[in-house]
Amino acid sequence: MLSGELWPRMRPTTSGHDSTDSPSAGLEVLRLAAEGLNSQETGLRLHISENTVRTHFARVAGKLGARNACQLGARAVELGILRPSDVNNR
Repeated sequence: MLSGELWPRMRPTTSGHDSTDSPSAGLEVLRLAAEGLNSQETGLRLHISENTVRTHFARVAGKLGARNACQLGARAVELGILRPSDVNNR
């Protein structure tokens, strides 16, 4: 379960980017990464490029203070953004 209330607010963009620049896009990338999907699989699922997936991942990781996917999953659970059952424990 994703919690928008616990998600840090992003500053509005004036660059004219589409909805893939929204906090919900970052949350969706986080959720799919937690399921164990890689950047290519996530991009295909969300109809965005691998580079866009990596950008979202890096932004989310930066906001949560994580340096890698493992830390990101743990931090998201700790903050209540994801449930422990959302994280794939491969």
